[in-house]
Amino acid sequence: IKLITFIEETALFVRPITLRERICRDKTDDKVFACAFASGATCLVSGDKDVLTAGPIGGLRILTPGDFLAWLKRRHAK
Repeated sequence: IKLITFIEETALFVRPITLRERICRDKTDDKVFACAFASGATCLVSGDKDVLTAGPIGGLRILTPGDFLAWLKRRHAK
């Protein structure tokens, strides 16, 4: 429930940008990157192997859900 509340309080809805070139080996996943760049995200969380192998790119870190949770714990421990 805490995670859902966090997402609801911090979510940002964006229009995806148009990418100049293909980023992901699975072109259908490029929309995820287009939204991440449009939002100014610094981190993209995914369990998709194609997405995970594409980065980091353009200042965007790509993390598994487990790595993201570990990063959050370290960040809040400070």
